[in-house]
Amino acid sequence: MISLNESVLVVVDVQEKLFPLISQKKKLIKNINILLKIFSQLNLPIFISEQYPRGLGKTIPEIEINTKKVIKNEKTTFSCWKNLNFRRNLTRISKKQIIVCGVETHICVFQTCMDLFNNSFEVFVSEDAVNSRNSESHLLGIERMRSKGINVVNSEMVLFELIEDSKHKEFKELSMLIR
Repeated sequence: MISLNESVLVVVDVQEKLFPLISQKKKLIKNINILLKIFSQLNLPIFISEQYPRGLGKTIPEIEINTKKVIKNEKTTFSCWKNLNFRRNLTRISKKQIIVCGVETHICVFQTCMDLFNNSFEVFVSEDAVNSRNSESHLLGIERMRSKGINVVNSEMVLFELIEDSKHKEFKELSMLIR
């Protein structure tokens, strides 16, 4: 189960020059923003990575960042974990469950998830909040992560596992995100 006390959201490489090539963009933006709103509302840490932003641009403006708890990391490695600043920042906050969303499922998302998993984190990839340039690569990435022990969830599962109870003070507002 995803725990409120142990969770961090990692948004991988949703950038200006890469994003227009990604499959099912509207659905992807919607679900990434749902996760961002959940984590913002619950005051949980959010990491955003940008793969070589001089070449691929910054995070797209459609991604809604409504919190000061965002930690941004520029990287050239495909895996976020292989970036020293990311690794230091993540280690410093001492959380063990990582929820991952972003692009591309079969490259940066996959490598990030595997490195986190191999470094003793419990990793959850939100299948409805990741994608690739084509659906075959996306499905292959999901299938491979699942076979390696990565938890495959969706944004609605993340929400209800984090709040656990309909009496949670944020339930009413957050549950509106998935209707």
